[in-house]
Amino acid sequence: GVRVCGSIIRSKYPEVISLPSKTATSVIAALKSVFARHGIPDVLVSDNMPFASAMFRQFASDWGFQVITSSPTYPQSNGQSERFVQTVKNIMRKSREEGRDIHLALLEYRNTPLSGLSASPAQLLMSRRLKDRLPSTSRLLRPAIVSGACEGLNRRQKRQKHYFDKGTRPLKLHNLGDSVRVRLGKTWEHAQI
Repeated sequence: GVRVCGSIIRSKYPEVISLPSKTATSVIAALKSVFARHGIPDVLVSDNMPFASAMFRQFASDWGFQVITSSPTYPQSNGQSERFVQTVKNIMRKSREEGRDIHLALLEYRNTPLSGLSASPAQLLMSRRLKDRLPSTSRLLRPAIVSGACEGLNRRQKRQKHYFDKGTRPLKLHNLGDSVRVRLGKTWEHAQI
């Protein structure tokens, strides 16, 4: 991420890597490749497996970044990443269905301005547009710092929070003896406080 206005800007720039397995060894090898291209992050936010393994914690220590794991049973904590994964999966699915090259589809996504901003994921991450199949002048491909991205992303995030909050309500206080439902795995069970 890029540190701007005291916060980290998430560029929405997807890195897609096919893993032979979800083992710590495979994930570490893939992340080393990503970090070699984009640099080592200060913080990596992930789900628990295999990021909570001793091998992965040692990798994080050796490479000097912090790992924060989100709870898989608390969708708000990893909702943004889950939505982004769905976006990338939809790009891949549509590419397969249309017989298009997945790499060109990812290039187009990386070059398309984000909703509510005039900058693309590539511009937010690398301060430049990527050359694609569309004709372009060399002037448009020159690096240029994106200004106002922090404010634009903050406005966008506040707007999304506003719409999310409209559908929520505060949790009411419960008393001893109240009947409640508790989620155990994938099922809800009756319980009493």
